[in-house]
Amino acid sequence: MAGGIAHEINNPLAIIHGYAEILTRQLSKDIINTDKLKDVALKIQETTNRIEKIVKALRTYARDGSKSHFLPCDVRKTVDETLTLCTEKLKNRHIQLIYNPPAHPVMLNCQEVQISQVILNLIQNAVDAIEAQTTEKWIKLEILPISNTCQIRVTDSGLGIPLSLQGRILQPFFTTKDIGKGTGLGLSISSSIIREHWGRFFYDKDNPNTSFVIEIPLPQQPAATAETIKTTV
Repeated sequence: MAGGIAHEINNPLAIIHGYAEILTRQLSKDIINTDKLKDVALKIQETTNRIEKIVKALRTYARDGSKSHFLPCDVRKTVDETLTLCTEKLKNRHIQLIYNPPAHPVMLNCQEVQISQVILNLIQNAVDAIEAQTTEKWIKLEILPISNTCQIRVTDSGLGIPLSLQGRILQPFFTTKDIGKGTGLGLSISSSIIREHWGRFFYDKDNPNTSFVIEIPLPQQPAATAETIKTTV
């Protein structure tokens, strides 16, 4: 995790360093291009805002989610903050991220930190599984309100998990990763977290690619009262 965050922050730091050199060269000239200076200052501001988002997401992720309360949250925000922790990693491994968030809020009653941890674990697993592929590499993240549930689906360009292993992947300490690359607890813990949210966590065996699904009930809408019916008619 520390190595991943170092990658996420080192890139924007290198950008800031480059812009600082441009500022130094500009200031050493007899004629200063104020438009150029304004543009560089804006780029530095945007890049520091990016670092701020990464640090904020890391603080959220590092909290002990097991002690937090179930509170309403927009799952789009949760996903956005989680992605700030792995965007640079995906870029460095030439993995395309496919993510089109819903246009409208998707509210869940949940422990936001724990949902973030499950999503990040799925993305990290997907990266580990496909980074050595020689064909096109991609990870697709979807937020799908379906009936009275919300599905958060993480699919990668891998060709699925062999049938002989599908029944074991959620067992504690079972892993297909090399020694030192995984403990086999990630999927098991993720499954437990989603059960605590009255939901389901499963591998979609019908998908041609490798796809895991988080499914959590949407909050129950309050029943319409006679007064509200009267005002809407």
